[in-house]
Amino acid sequence: MQTIEGMNIKLGPYKGLNVEKPSPFVGREELEAAIHRAQKSSTKPVDVSGRAVRLGDVAVIDFAGYRNGQLFDGGSGTDYPLEIGSGAFIPGFEEQLVGAETGQQVDVNVTFPQDYGAPDLAGQDALFKVTVKKIQEYQYPEMTDEAKADIERKLMEQKEREAEERYESALIREIVRNSEIGITEIAMAREAETMLGEWKALMRMNKIDPDQYYQMTGLNDQKIKEQLKPQTKQRLRSRLALEAVAQAENIEATEEAIEKELETLAAQYGLPKETVREKLNDGHFDAMRSNIRVRGAMDVIKANAAR
Repeated sequence: MQTIEGMNIKLGPYKGLNVEKPSPFVGREELEAAIHRAQKSSTKPVDVSGRAVRLGDVAVIDFAGYRNGQLFDGGSGTDYPLEIGSGAFIPGFEEQLVGAETGQQVDVNVTFPQDYGAPDLAGQDALFKVTVKKIQEYQYPEMTDEAKADIERKLMEQKEREAEERYESALIREIVRNSEIGITEIAMAREAETMLGEWKALMRMNKIDPDQYYQMTGLNDQKIKEQLKPQTKQRLRSRLALEAVAQAENIEATEEAIEKELETLAAQYGLPKETVREKLNDGHFDAMRSNIRVRGAMDVIKANAAR
């Protein structure tokens, strides 16, 4: 029995694991979708006039939601850029805006899903009064064969990384399945906060404001944490299993490894290594040492796998 971060772990077998390694492959449809995303990311939607909303447009809208004739909390918004067909709003909402013109008010009738995040709205009918303030469309630039080939190369590299990550995840799941890992509530709460922050950062990266998303879905921080709970528990158990392997193999974060990590961060942020070192606190260095240990543990597991 090992003790890591105050939690008890009985580590199962971690050598000789028989896990198949996936082979990466880029299909034609995947490549076309990647090219489309690249075109989309390199341009912004532009205002259009003289026509109605089409599928794929961005409709900038004001909206107010009513249930039984009364406005309900969290159902209103202004200047919201809604991509028609993205599935960002309640099922059936976006499709009813197709054909609307700039300045037009549209009555959008929807039924909230039975599993909707706000219990008082789940399964309920609602009316949204929507004003289309602006219609925008994406005008995609032409792409050269060279640019398309570069996208295919990068996509293949991504697929290879993903295949390696799936392989590593499968190996870790096998170790976790054969181990006994006791997780404290404090550790779960700490990991949940971390995952919530990562989820919000991903939303913003995809140009979705978490607060507006909460308004339209009836969700909140606590409900998102609850949705992420299975992933939170799995990630925490996986990290503890890797820490246990590192401990069993006497893997430590050497000064040389830390220096290499600092060099990587310096290159990533375009700063001198010493500047990066000065900006990091003890918690950052602890996390860095932990990352080095678990990477070393993963190297041992893969080197001793049956496949």
